[in-house]
Amino acid sequence: MVCDSCRACLPATCRESASKETSSRVGAVYASQGRDKLWRHEGSQAILHKRLAIRYAVEGDLRFISHHDTLRLFERALARAEIPVRFSAGFNPRARLSIALPRPVGVASTDELLLIELDQDLPPETAQDRLAAQMPAGMTIRSVQSVESGDRPRPCEATYELAPPLDGWTDLSTEVDKFLAQPSCSIQRVKPGAPRAKTVDVRPFIVSMEADPGSLRWTQSVGQEGSVRIGELLTALGLDPSQHLHRVRRIAVRYDGLPSD
Repeated sequence: MVCDSCRACLPATCRESASKETSSRVGAVYASQGRDKLWRHEGSQAILHKRLAIRYAVEGDLRFISHHDTLRLFERALARAEIPVRFSAGFNPRARLSIALPRPVGVASTDELLLIELDQDLPPETAQDRLAAQMPAGMTIRSVQSVESGDRPRPCEATYELAPPLDGWTDLSTEVDKFLAQPSCSIQRVKPGAPRAKTVDVRPFIVSMEADPGSLRWTQSVGQEGSVRIGELLTALGLDPSQHLHRVRRIAVRYDGLPSD
């Protein structure tokens, strides 16, 4: 039995049966499409499949589901919406979809990006209407647009906002000014299973930051060279991540190779 709220969170006793249900549905779609339709060639040129960029928001309790569960939620929603998603070849076909900038667990977002490959043409407006009707409470489809198959939007900057707790907090302007004034801010980053912590200077990743009595907002760079983790930044500002991480919201992401919606 699948969770009626998000179609992703499953009791431990239900995971096996839900996995069989998903595999059966995927297999049926895969069989109906046929291997020749999944990857076709015309002469020596491969036919590029169309892609859709889906921007969506995650709020409420759904902000606590993992990246893996978010992908599984979309796999099922796309199947129910009858979106012609392209599947990989092989004995265990999977829907060709990805999230451009995975969201940390516990962080809400109003600007997430899901990329899917299509096996057939489908107008973005139709895809948006169908998929929006299958979204659980707490997840909203903001826009859908077509992107070229060869394009791969890459995130370069992300903007976050931290709302104050119900009992309020002291003005963080002093801590923000102190952080921005220093040329470097080194932290010890610990990875699970790593023999020792790694020293990382997080100051170069902060593009801008401002604080007022009602919120804290900052923009950080993201990319192949790395970035700062939200918990690390909160700690550097003297805030306990366990008390404040769930109050963080990603409000904007800038991508290279993707026009703004």
